[in-house]
Amino acid sequence: MFSYGGTYGGLIRIDFPEKGYVKYAWTNSSLSEATFQQYFLQSQNINLSCYASVDTPAISDRWVSYDGTTEVLHQHFAYNTGWPGTSNPNWTSKTTTVTNTDLVTGLVTLYRL
Repeated sequence: MFSYGGTYGGLIRIDFPEKGYVKYAWTNSSLSEATFQQYFLQSQNINLSCYASVDTPAISDRWVSYDGTTEVLHQHFAYNTGWPGTSNPNWTSKTTTVTNTDLVTGLVTLYRL
């Protein structure tokens, strides 16, 4: 069964027939997208432009349980977008850092994508 909700109306939980589940938390990925619009102002015979960078919803955390009671895995996601300047809508880099924590053994693994 799929459950949706929270601030962004996104997927927040998947329940499996054998009692396991995966649940999700969401956050804003700060300044992760941008838009640039240009238009012609006929009355003044000039081109005008508008640039905006915006936040987008992204998964911040994920937990896994095989038995529906004990969580065995927690993943935390952190996002970073590199911008060349304040008026350029083309990002130069996007990085996702995943901190993977095995809640049974305590082993923590870090991934950068």
